[in-house]
Amino acid sequence: MSNRPARARAPSAAPAHPAVTPAEAPLAQQPAPSAPVDGPKYAPEKAMQGCAWLLMKTGLTGPEICLSNGDKHLFDATPGPEGEPSEAQRLVDAGFAEYCDAPEA
Repeated sequence: MSNRPARARAPSAAPAHPAVTPAEAPLAQQPAPSAPVDGPKYAPEKAMQGCAWLLMKTGLTGPEICLSNGDKHLFDATPGPEGEPSEAQRLVDAGFAEYCDAPEA
């Protein structure tokens, strides 16, 4: 046991008003989405121009994308200038996705 006197704790101050999470905020106060959320951001004709549809086996999230297991998405399938694998091939090689047909409209 220590012979030091116990220190008094300062009382915790409660916030003046409760915080509101974005999910609880009225729709008018919520930020607008930066991109449309209905459908892929790539045109269907781009699938013939060096892109491939992949079926995700895992989740993939980034600043412009949020995919879950089972989602289909169009990825770039063009190899790099020095023969590097494409983005689609890297995802397949890593086991994160597999090639699939385009989703039905």
